Amino acid sequence: MRFLIAPGRTLLLLASLATLAGCATANGPIIPTGQPGQYTLTSRSGGFSTSWVELKRQAIDRAKDFCASQGLKLTNPDVSSNHATGFTRAVTYVTFNCDTIPQPSKDQGQNQQ
Repeated sequence: MRFLIAPGRTLLLLASLATLAGCATANGPIIPTGQPGQYTLTSRSGGFSTSWVELKRQAIDRAKDFCASQGLKLTNPDVSSNHATGFTRAVTYVTFNCDTIPQPSKDQGQNQQ
């Protein structure tokens, strides 16, 4: 026995699946907090398949890239979330600092010889 699906429903089903498959992470702008060298960013999962762990990793990588683009390094990342469960989309908030990369002192170089 064959089951037939009405053409309109098939189109709706295919459109829904394409929408879910194309979901990506939505990133908000990186915003200065008002403290010297401190910034905050927000990342939202575009779909239900992105885990909070993956969203957190992407947000931290984005913060690292932002600092590196200025010749600085990421420090003091403070990560929080909206504690999404079920069908709620995950949101990650990261507040972080971009600090100078410490250079080895001349004394350290001489002690190693």
